[in-house]
Amino acid sequence: MEAFNKLKLQKKTRNCWNCNESVPYEDLAKKVRPKDMDMFEEKMWLDESSAIYCLTCYEELKHYEGIKQEEREVLEALYVPRMGDGIPLLSKLRYTNRTAGFIVKNHAIIELVIHGYYVSEIPENIRFLSSLKSLSIAGNRFLAPSSLPDTLGLLSSLQELNLSSNHLTFLPESIGALKSLEQLNLSGNKLTKIPDSIGSLTSLKKFYVGGNQLKSLPKTIGELKALEVLDLQINKLIELPKSIGNLKALEILNLGKNELNKLPESVGNLNNLRELNLNIALLQSLPNSFGNLKLLKKLSLASNSIKFLPDSFSGLDSLNQLSLNVSLLEKFPNSFGNLKSLEILGLTYSKDDDFLKIISNIKTLKELYLHKGGFKTLPHNFSELKNLEQLEIGNKHLKTLPESIGKLKSLQMLTLSESSLSTLPKSFGNLHSLNRLLISNSKLHSLPKSFGKLKSLEYLDLFYNQLSKLPYSIGKLKALKSLNLNKTNITYFPKSVKKLHSLLGLSMSSTNLTSLPRNLNKIRNLQYLYLEHNDISDIKNLKQLKHLKELHFSLLGFHRITMKDLPDSIENFGVNFYGGELENEEYRIQLCALLGKERFEDVTTEDIPKNLKFLWMGDSEFTVDDLKSMIKNRKDEKK
Repeated sequence: MEAFNKLKLQKKTRNCWNCNESVPYEDLAKKVRPKDMDMFEEKMWLDESSAIYCLTCYEELKHYEGIKQEEREVLEALYVPRMGDGIPLLSKLRYTNRTAGFIVKNHAIIELVIHGYYVSEIPENIRFLSSLKSLSIAGNRFLAPSSLPDTLGLLSSLQELNLSSNHLTFLPESIGALKSLEQLNLSGNKLTKIPDSIGSLTSLKKFYVGGNQLKSLPKTIGELKALEVLDLQINKLIELPKSIGNLKALEILNLGKNELNKLPESVGNLNNLRELNLNIALLQSLPNSFGNLKLLKKLSLASNSIKFLPDSFSGLDSLNQLSLNVSLLEKFPNSFGNLKSLEILGLTYSKDDDFLKIISNIKTLKELYLHKGGFKTLPHNFSELKNLEQLEIGNKHLKTLPESIGKLKSLQMLTLSESSLSTLPKSFGNLHSLNRLLISNSKLHSLPKSFGKLKSLEYLDLFYNQLSKLPYSIGKLKALKSLNLNKTNITYFPKSVKKLHSLLGLSMSSTNLTSLPRNLNKIRNLQYLYLEHNDISDIKNLKQLKHLKELHFSLLGFHRITMKDLPDSIENFGVNFYGGELENEEYRIQLCALLGKERFEDVTTEDIPKNLKFLWMGDSEFTVDDLKSMIKNRKDEKK
């Protein structure tokens, strides 16, 4: 009862799941049996996914009024210990990790949910729920592996069945008798086999069986004529039956993380397929019929061992999004450039540079992600990608960008990471639509004067480069809101930064600063400043930053910087310490130093900056109330 008494004193409340009225914690004592109170720990009360009811609703709902005796007996057989009583009647079901309840319509149970409780078996008398349309028993780790009764197949009205995450190893053949079933979720179990009777589920539209141990599928899978979604990811499938091609209504097929070497030619018969995931499927080839998937819009082929793409690949006329990791591909096909609907392409390929010229022919591209290539620059015709809005390149071999890159007038976001770039072309400033620029972990040592022409640039991240100065033209970046200069060599700003009226956030951590950067105080509207891992001894000039709300920096020693040096606007203040974290008494000593006092006994609450809300000291966070409590406790100890 300790947890109960604790929360009773705290006057914690929750809202009733049925009527949404406030429920005091003490009401629990009236509806939960005393022997169960210790099971109902504090974390369950605070967990928003656990069902809580006010006393009025609890009394009204718990009696199962208006349903047949045989249905009431099913509920009693499905007793849920942690509820402290039977399964409650609900007006609306919430599908969370911990849910138990049922809905009644016309004096019969039509929906039943038990998630995350200690249900050990599904009783034989489940057959009496003849009007049941939706059954969801999931996340019951104590459910016996072979605990599905044959009578489950007698639920003739059932449309949705969720048995996910129950450690099941067996499905009864009777499951094929559920003729009305439209959605079946068996994911997250330990199934090694799907019964042949599955093919009898002629109304089934969605079938989820990912996260099991399947090595094969029954041939009857092809008889699911209404199937639209088939999720088979994270299994051990070695091959697919030829009958898979008979799924004419299939729109989404997920085969990711399996052990497939190849796909049957019949896959090309999936005329209605829109989305196909083959990531980490161990594929070595694609069937020649692959190009027949004329309606395919999204294809994921990352992390496979494909050496050749079939000639028919360019026939994927509707393909809009493609993720392709083909590092073992012998030759990039010229026909790849004929993918006339492709807008998003993620590609890993390193055999030669010709593939870039081929990609440059895909005029519809809007997003392009290139990683781990061997190319040192981009081809001149790359500028023909007039619709390109987002470009991301992660390639340590990249040394230069062509002048023609300035012709990418639609480019809004550019990411260049882990490259060998040292400079940017003069035309870079012509990227007038560029909103976000990230050049990180590279060798950039200067920015062109034209940089100031990037009128739309709001976010600039130059993390971990060799920059020692910024061009004077940076003051023309009127839209700039955030600037990251972490791990650069910049120690001062040009006077033009006073024109950066939109700049709100600046990060200069690990830049070897020993004093505040010259002209920093000219960035008048700055609100967030990060200076960690520098040895700055004086921050008095920060007083001029009248709008500064948050500051983080590091201290090498004590008594060097005080909060009196901060502007009155500061709300959040963080200090990191070299040499490890502080012990409890050291927090008080350091707090005393930050407040500009020799002794903690001399500290008063008036020494705390008037607008301060949070103080971070190392990994610990203190609210203003915490600080005032520390001061008060020290005063009480002295008395």
